Formats: sequence, C-alpha cells, structure tokens
Amino acid sequence: MHFQPRLGVVTRSLALAAPDLIHFAIVAGAVFIGYAMMGFLIFGNSIQQFNSFGESINTCFEMLLGVLDVNTSLRALGGVQVGGGTGWTMWFSRVWLCCWITTCRAVLLVS
Repeated sequence: MHFQPRLGVVTRSLALAAPDLIHFAIVAGAVFIGYAMMGFLIFGNSIQQFNSFGESINTCFEMLLGVLDVNTSLRALGGVQVGGGTGWTMWFSRVWLCCWITTCRAVLLVS
C-alpha cells in the first residue's frame, strides 16, 4: 500500500508480525484439533454433535464463535461425563481467549 501512508503502516506491521502470526496459527490449529479430538473421544457416543470427528470440529468452531447450543446436551449427561462436559467447555473458552489476547499483544508489541 505505497499510495496511502497510513494504510502502509498496517501492511508493514502485518509483514513484520507474519512469522509470529504463522507460528500462532500452527499452535492454535494443533490445540483446536486436540480439543476436537477430545470432544469426539469423550462425548462421541453420547452427544450427536460429537458423533464424528468432522462434526466435532464443526461443534468446536461454533463454540469458538459463541454458539453454545451443545451446553444443554453436556448438562444432560450422567456419570463421569458430567464433570468432563462442564469443565471441558469452560477450559475450551478460556484457552482460546488467552491465545487471542496473547496474539493481540504480540502484534501490538511488534508494531
């Protein structure tokens, strides 16, 4: 963006932060796939939203966006899965929030 100096600041900042953003994407992707696999393995036989790995990825992505329709199914579980369901949802949202805050701080520090 050579023609507009103010927009050039944004593109230069993103260019400087690109290696860090790529590393973050790799780590965040691995964590996301790990959470989707945990959801599939723990809740796959009990909850319809986790019955396949693809559905588990879709459900985790919806949870990341704030659609928590699966919470009613998690609360309806019995036995050992009750604690895992509520704890899993809480930790999922907290880990993603911490990753997002860390990325924003890294981008601000680079620029």
